[in-house]
Amino acid sequence: MNHDDTSHAAQTQAQGADTGWDFASLYGFDPNSSLGNTPKGCLVADVFGNLYGVTNVGGLTDGDPSGHGVVFRLAPSENSPICTTYTYSVLHHFNGADGARPVGGLLATDGGRTFYGTTAGGGVTGNGVVFRLSLSGDGSVHYLPLYNFQAMHLPPSTPATNPDGAAPTARLAIDARGVLYGTTSAGGANGGGTAFMLTPDKSAFVFTKLHDFSAPTGYDDNTGALTLDPEGNLYGLKQLGGANAAGELFALFRSPLGGYVYDTLYSFPMSMQTAAMPTGDLAIDARGRLYGTTYSGGSNWSGSVFMVDLSSSPPQFDTLHDFDIAASGVACPLAGVVLDADGNVYGTASDSDANGAVFMLKNNGDGSYTYSTLFDFVDSNTQGNSPENNLIFDGNGNLCGTTVEGGGSDGGTVFKLIDIRTAKGAAVWEDGVILGVTMIIGGQGYTSAPSVRFDAPGIGMTAQGVAVLTDGVVTAVQMTNNGSGYTFAPQVHFSSP
Repeated sequence: MNHDDTSHAAQTQAQGADTGWDFASLYGFDPNSSLGNTPKGCLVADVFGNLYGVTNVGGLTDGDPSGHGVVFRLAPSENSPICTTYTYSVLHHFNGADGARPVGGLLATDGGRTFYGTTAGGGVTGNGVVFRLSLSGDGSVHYLPLYNFQAMHLPPSTPATNPDGAAPTARLAIDARGVLYGTTSAGGANGGGTAFMLTPDKSAFVFTKLHDFSAPTGYDDNTGALTLDPEGNLYGLKQLGGANAAGELFALFRSPLGGYVYDTLYSFPMSMQTAAMPTGDLAIDARGRLYGTTYSGGSNWSGSVFMVDLSSSPPQFDTLHDFDIAASGVACPLAGVVLDADGNVYGTASDSDANGAVFMLKNNGDGSYTYSTLFDFVDSNTQGNSPENNLIFDGNGNLCGTTVEGGGSDGGTVFKLIDIRTAKGAAVWEDGVILGVTMIIGGQGYTSAPSVRFDAPGIGMTAQGVAVLTDGVVTAVQMTNNGSGYTFAPQVHFSSP
C-alpha cells in the first residue's frame, strides 16, 4: 500500500465569525499529483480526530493518468479542538481490478480501525465492489474486496439488468450484528438498482438482495444510502422515483416472518415540470423522524429541507425550509443534512451567489426553524468550490466537509468550520488522571454555566468538572473528580449556549 504523506498548514478565514463559526481550509487536492482528487461521499472521523475519505479519481495507478481514486487520511498535528494543520496520506490506491470510482464515502467501525465502502465501478466485472479496509497497530493497511457485483445483461431494450445490481454510489450502513446494508443505482431485475445486505459468516460475507427498484425514470435516477432505525427498518431516497417520477422516500420494513417489505412513504410532487429530486442521505433523530433535502422543487424550485414524522399514519411530511436563490443567494443542496444534540440542522448547498454555502436551520423548539447561512465559499482558490457531500461533526462539535472543485489546484478541498459559540478546552493529563482543563475558546452568550463532560477512559473512572462562567464566557473548569485509568488526554465537551 502507498502511504504518501504531505503536511498542510490551513488557511483560516474570518468570514464566518459573525455567525459563530470560523472557517479553515485543511487540504487542497491536486489533479496532477498521485494523491487523488475530487473527494466524494462524506468524511468520517476516528476517536483521535483523524479524518478519512475517498476521492472519485486520481492516484495515477498502473500508468492510468486519471487514476481510479484513493482512500485518504488527514491526521491532526495536535490534540486540540481548534487544530487546523493536518498531514495527508493515501491509505489505498484503487487500481481498477480491485475497484474504481469510490463515490459513496466510508463507514467507520472499531473506533476507526476498520472501514467499509463501495466503488461505483471496477472489480471483476467493472460494475463495482463492496470493500473493507483495516488498519493495524503497526501502521499497515489491509484492503479486501468483500463482494463483486455481477455482469450486466443488455435486454432487447435498455436499461441493462443483472441479478444483484450495479454501480453502488451511496454510503453503507451497519447494524449491531455487523450486517452491512447498501444500495445500487443500476442493474437488478429492472435496471433501476437494488437494495442489498451483506451478512458476515466466519471469514466471508453472504450477499442477499432485499429489493429490486423499478426501472429508472430518467438520467441519474440514483438511490441514496439506507438509514437504519432502532427496530432494524431501512429508509432511503430515490432521486427520480415515486408516483410522479420526481423523487421518492421509501422504507424496507423488517418482516417478523423474515425478509423486508418495501413501501413508498412519500412521492415528491412535480412542480412546474420540475422534479423535486431528493438527494443525499437521510438523517434520523432520537424520535425516529427523518430529515433530508431536495435539489430542486419547493416553492421556489430551488430545493428544500424536509422532515418526515414516521409516528403519524400516514407519515407526516413537513417542509422546514424552501431555498430561494433570489432572496438568500443559496440553493440546490446535493447532500443530506446532519443534526446536533439540540435538533439544529446543518447542510451544504452546491449553488449560491458565491461557489456554494454551508447553512443551518436553528431549531426554535416550537416546531419552527430559522435559516442562516454559516459560510459562503467566496474564494474558490483558497476555500474550494461546490460542496456536494454530507457534513460531519468531529469530536469537538466542529463541522467538517469537502468541496469537489476549487482549491489552489482545482482538485477540491477538505475544510472545517470551527464552532466558536461553544466553549472548548483541552484536558491536562498525567499518570492516568486529569489534572485540569486549559480553556481554548470561552464560547459566547452563556446565561448559565454549561455542563462539562469528559470522554471515558478504557478502564477506570471518568473525570468530572464544573464550568466557571464570567460575563457569559467560560473562563475555567473546576475539577470535582480527576478520574482514573486514562491512557490518553480525553476530549472535553461543553454544552451549547
